[in-house]
Amino acid sequence: MLPMKNLKNAFLGTKKFARDTAGATAVLFSLGTVVVMGSIAFGVDAANWFQTDRRLQTGADLAAIAAASNKALNGAFGYAGQDMITTVTEEFERDGVDTSRLSSLAVNSPPLSGAFAGDTNAVEVIVSQDVQIFFAGMFVDDTPQAVARAVARTSGSGDFCILTLHPTESGAVTFTGSTTALLGCGVATNSNAPDAVLATGSSIVRATVVTAVGGIDDNGNIETPVTFHEYANPIIDPFDGMTVPASAPCDHNNVMASGTQTLTPGVYCGDLRVNGDITFAPGTYVLDGGSFVINAGADTFGDDVTFIFTDSPNANNVGRTRFNGTATINFSAPDTGPYAGILFMQDPDAPVDVGNNSGTWFFNGTADSSYRGAFYIPSSEVEFSGNAVFANGCIRLVSGAATFIGNFDVSQTCNDPTIPDIEAIIVTLVE
Repeated sequence: MLPMKNLKNAFLGTKKFARDTAGATAVLFSLGTVVVMGSIAFGVDAANWFQTDRRLQTGADLAAIAAASNKALNGAFGYAGQDMITTVTEEFERDGVDTSRLSSLAVNSPPLSGAFAGDTNAVEVIVSQDVQIFFAGMFVDDTPQAVARAVARTSGSGDFCILTLHPTESGAVTFTGSTTALLGCGVATNSNAPDAVLATGSSIVRATVVTAVGGIDDNGNIETPVTFHEYANPIIDPFDGMTVPASAPCDHNNVMASGTQTLTPGVYCGDLRVNGDITFAPGTYVLDGGSFVINAGADTFGDDVTFIFTDSPNANNVGRTRFNGTATINFSAPDTGPYAGILFMQDPDAPVDVGNNSGTWFFNGTADSSYRGAFYIPSSEVEFSGNAVFANGCIRLVSGAATFIGNFDVSQTCNDPTIPDIEAIIVTLVE
């Protein structure tokens, strides 16, 4: 044990040390510097984290929009888009995100979570990336991650009654001669030709909007007011995915109907030719490997009818329509069933045959003729001549190309719910 005197001296020495202020400023400055530098270090890391997070979110937003748009455009005839993961990856790279450093990248359509889970028109992009930290790594065991999620959805907008699908045809929509086309709706073509829409001669065209992937050459014949959209996105084929009935034995072969007759639905093999006063009973008429010819002077009527043109089993020799100008034709599509709203339909597997007169579908008739329903002829050109009147102003024409050289009156807006709309693509960021 220390002597009492030594213990007292030690205690007095400690008190003296506690009262000694020499070097205190340096100690406090050193401690303060550590705190300040630590704050700066964490600030640098926090800023880097925030910047990484913002870059990822911006990239995810734009990538979701690009992927949703690309998915929708793949539904347009003649458009060959990328797969969604490629579209998303390229969009991230354009936005300054190094995709090689991403921890994860998922593209889901339909989305797997959120308000639009299961929506086939929506695309979900989820991405994560390790955040590079410098000073904070001394205090944090796990590497932090920036995570971003975005959902974009496509919808339709617009009221088009004419759409042509061929991707390169000049004059894919042509108005010529003395045509008077009174359209209370829009005209669209997916052709990228400089004259994708062409109006020549003394034609007069009235429409609400005219849009083309390529250019519009109207020569002043498309009257104002009208909105023109040149070099626009393609329009989605509203009938994409439609299929023809399964092959079935022939019910009739090379029919020539004359006098006064009523024909019944079924499979008609070879040509169906009509003379006289012919009524078509309601139902589906499948023309297998033959054309539908209505000769001069014929008077035909069919309510709730659909005419489907195919060539089983490979659709290589699908027939067409040839309606004479002096015939009176009155057809309307059914309101229910698998072909509701469809009046004429070409097998979607038919080979493309545009610009070849031998493959053109001809619709002609007198001023007393009328049609109500959709014309879906995706691989061929159609020609309307004579006088075509569409009851209640309601028609949807989707074809490879279309030429109008007669009077074509669709002066009212079509609001028939049984006939699918033809609409432009609208892409919206929804989450």
